[in-house]
Amino acid sequence: MNYFYAYIPDHKQQDAILQSVHLSEKQVYIDENREDKNWKDLLSKIKKEDTVFIPSIEMLSFDEEELKNKLETVKNRKIQLTCLDKKTIDATLLLELIEFLNFSRRNKARELQRVGIEKALEKKYKGEGRFGRPRVVRPDDFEYQLDRIFNKELTHESYREELGMKRSTYYKLVHEYKLKLEKEEGKS
Repeated sequence: MNYFYAYIPDHKQQDAILQSVHLSEKQVYIDENREDKNWKDLLSKIKKEDTVFIPSIEMLSFDEEELKNKLETVKNRKIQLTCLDKKTIDATLLLELIEFLNFSRRNKARELQRVGIEKALEKKYKGEGRFGRPRVVRPDDFEYQLDRIFNKELTHESYREELGMKRSTYYKLVHEYKLKLEKEEGKS
């Protein structure tokens, strides 16, 4: 048996499509809202090998997940889906196409995300951009003051407090300076 189904919220569009369908009212099912009441009624009456005419694939459902579910139902119940222009729709093929498109979208999003992360890390390693805490700028007289500390003219604690730095930050800078001195001594 032949049936007609469409999800059409617009009444004018419904009237135009109903005039082009040559089926009795009992064979026509149109949903105006997302409740799919008429789709469920159609499924309760339809049998294996019946044909459901639709105006176009997007009028089966406007929601991608819902469209996928409806196509799955059509495939499982072996219902033939045909567009009004007499093109038969292979539900299995459409489901595979939807899966492929979703897979492609996810891969594209992951690729763009990966490229963005790589660019951000590249900027981070160059010291550019704003990632995490800003780098502490060493005072201009830092090396001079450390030399004074090493000569016991000043203490680390008093100089650190004068700078207003946290202990870990201060000693990190001191450590970097000591490594620099060791490299210079190794070269000479």
